[in-house]
Amino acid sequence: MYFTSICQFIIQWQKEKPEDFFTEQVGSARYAVFETLRMTGNMTAARLLSDSCIEHQRHYVDYVKFAHSQKEGWVPFRDLIFAYRRLVTPELCAKGLTGIDYEDLAKYLAVMDLLLFRDASEVSTLHEWWKEKEDEMKPRYHYNDLWPVEKDTPWWWAVERVQRQLVRAEMITHWTRLEVVQLETVKERAKMIEIFIDTAGSLLEKNSLNSAHCIGEALTTPLIRSLGRSWDFVDEAHQARFEVIKTFMEDGVLHGPEACKAPVIPYYPDFLKLVTEAYNKKDHANRLSTMSANLVHKDALLDDFGSFCEGEKPDFETIPSYTGILHKSIDLTKYKMLLETIQECRGRAKKDYEFCGMITRSCYGLRFHLLGPSNYRSLNRLEGRVAVDSHKGRLNDLSNLVETRMLEAWALLAITDISPRLLTPEIKRDILLQDLFNLTGE
Repeated sequence: MYFTSICQFIIQWQKEKPEDFFTEQVGSARYAVFETLRMTGNMTAARLLSDSCIEHQRHYVDYVKFAHSQKEGWVPFRDLIFAYRRLVTPELCAKGLTGIDYEDLAKYLAVMDLLLFRDASEVSTLHEWWKEKEDEMKPRYHYNDLWPVEKDTPWWWAVERVQRQLVRAEMITHWTRLEVVQLETVKERAKMIEIFIDTAGSLLEKNSLNSAHCIGEALTTPLIRSLGRSWDFVDEAHQARFEVIKTFMEDGVLHGPEACKAPVIPYYPDFLKLVTEAYNKKDHANRLSTMSANLVHKDALLDDFGSFCEGEKPDFETIPSYTGILHKSIDLTKYKMLLETIQECRGRAKKDYEFCGMITRSCYGLRFHLLGPSNYRSLNRLEGRVAVDSHKGRLNDLSNLVETRMLEAWALLAITDISPRLLTPEIKRDILLQDLFNLTGE
């Protein structure tokens, strides 16, 4: 009974922290327990432990394959679960997304902007903030075509919708900076800067102002602007395009929703300011009438793409009737693939992503793709599709990569406070170790 309890403890340990057993010391200790069981004749416990070891070894082989495939370039900054347990070697360092198609990236960010803004901008949702306290226990939101579990949710759900939109903006800004900084040569960094300049410009053309502002903010931070040698390799065309982005950032040109042709996804803090001013007006009857027409249609954007409820087949043949650029720029076939990916991952995520603590609670996109402790096994499924060309034009695969990299950049937030010249793999690992311990409480 004693040995069986030990085996059950080891098995549970392997399930919760499989990376611990990839180290030589812990693996040897586990093998010593197995040998002791065989010598004492406790074959029941030995068999139990043996089966668990075989399954664990299979996961280890999958992990090694995944780590090997990263060398081609399609690599997350770190595998979040293993980064603080295993040694980080130069071979496993990220190579960046320098081969990415910026139009695909812009379309994906525009789609995510649209989904997040839809949920965080409904007048009915924002109105919950002004409800009387006596109504707090009543359900405030009754329908969501991506997350049916959100039906009849409590009053505080509206706050989370706003929070995840704001945190998403911070994540995009930080991710953009880290994608540039973590590259090793000035030419690679220049190429990455050009990709983000093109992406921000494309987002401006699509009226997806929120992500455009976040990327522009990242490119104008001292951390990126201090990379003088890298900027010297950015060609004149991209320098000129960057000046347009800076004008958008500094002077507010196209910043306000009223200046854009509908449909538009405004920079969210500006939107909140506009809504707050509207709701602070004494005349309650005139509140909505004072808001921009672009901000009142709310769900109309997504409705034209069809309903994505479970069990329903949306009509993707319908061409949106809006004259705005955003609808025409999004390939509905790719959009369908993205939503199918979301629905596929939704059922598997559940409790696993709680491992990441407050990151997960604040990141809407993460709920689609991160599977917590089993994340490395899911990422391994991309092994046969790591070539850059295979990802062009495929928003479902692109979404997995972008969301994973964005999350890991978020976990490495402290790195932006250090000069790029000092960011050795050892320093990165130590910072990540400290940050993850703070987040997980371990």
